Amino acid sequence: SVTSKTEWKSFFIKRFLRIVPMCTLSSIICLIIAVHKGWDNFSIGHEFYNILYWLDGGLTNYRPDVSSFVNAGLINAGVTWTLVWEWMFYFSLPLLSLFIKDGNRLTFVIALIAISYYILPKYDYNAATYAALFSSGFLAKELKTQWHNKIILNALPLALLTGMFLSGNLSFTLPMIPFMFIFFIISINKNSLFGIL
Repeated sequence: SVTSKTEWKSFFIKRFLRIVPMCTLSSIICLIIAVHKGWDNFSIGHEFYNILYWLDGGLTNYRPDVSSFVNAGLINAGVTWTLVWEWMFYFSLPLLSLFIKDGNRLTFVIALIAISYYILPKYDYNAATYAALFSSGFLAKELKTQWHNKIILNALPLALLTGMFLSGNLSFTLPMIPFMFIFFIISINKNSLFGIL
C-alpha cells in the first residue's frame, strides 16, 4: 500500500528492474532490425542521439527513425507508449502519499476517480482515461473484495466481454472502465474462466 512511510527507493528500484530491462531488450531488437534494413544509410555518429532515445526505458516514448528505416517505432507495434503513462503515475505516487492517511484512503481514491471523470476530460480525454484506470487499481486494492462463488468468478467475465462485444463499444473510453474494473476485480479473485487461465 502507498503511504507516507513507503520506502520509495526500494519501490522505484523494483519498478526499474521490472520495466527497463525488457523495454531495453525490445528496443535493441528494434534497432538491430532498423539498422539491418537501412544499413546503407547508417552512420553511428549521425544516429547516436536517435539511438539514445530508444534506450530511455520508456520515459519519453520518442522513437525516432534510425538509418533509412521509416517508422522504426512500429517494429514492435509501438507498444512502449503505455510506459510513459506508467512512469508518470509512479512518479506521482510520492506526492499522492502525502495526502493519503489511514482513515481517508477510500475517500481519497474515490476523489481521484471523480477527478478523472469530471475534471480531466475537459483538458485531456486520454489522460483522463489513464488516470481513471490508475485510480481503479487503487480502488480494487482498497475494497479487498473476496468472491468465492465459482459461477461469478468464471461466468461473469465472459458475460462482461460478451456484453461489450455485442454493444459494439470495445473502444478505450471512460464508460468502459467500470466494466474493465469489474473484470479486474474478478481476475484478482483467482478467476480461471473455467480453467482456461
